[in-house]
Amino acid sequence: SVWLGGLLQPSAFVTAVMQMDARDAQQPLDNMVVHTEVSDMQVEAVKCPPVTGVYIHGLVLEGARWDADVHNLRDSLPKVLHTILPVVWLRGRELFKQATLDVYECPVYQTRIRGDTYVFTARLPTSAEASKWILAGVAILLGTD
Repeated sequence: SVWLGGLLQPSAFVTAVMQMDARDAQQPLDNMVVHTEVSDMQVEAVKCPPVTGVYIHGLVLEGARWDADVHNLRDSLPKVLHTILPVVWLRGRELFKQATLDVYECPVYQTRIRGDTYVFTARLPTSAEASKWILAGVAILLGTD
């Protein structure tokens, strides 16, 4: 598993992962999108790499929490702003195969100062409307410092 927050240029790493998956699928990079799946694993449980893509860890969810029991985005617990996500499987996927229903397109930033620190968009399953999470300012951070 790769600690994405420990990289100097995490967006370049994400692009490299997408390039590898685009080559495997024999598709141009323009036809690929970032695909994420939150796993049940903690970083200690990762024993081998996935068949495609990479496992990443160290992602911090701000403004919401991940409910591992139902694999869904939920409201934060009272007085808890940040929660650590389990290991996430990151890979490239062909654009037309990407699901669009019941997901929140969550921005991933390097720091709490969002602006220029954007890295990629993670798609998180949710039973609520995406507008709820947008209004709440929910984002994933690579670090909280």
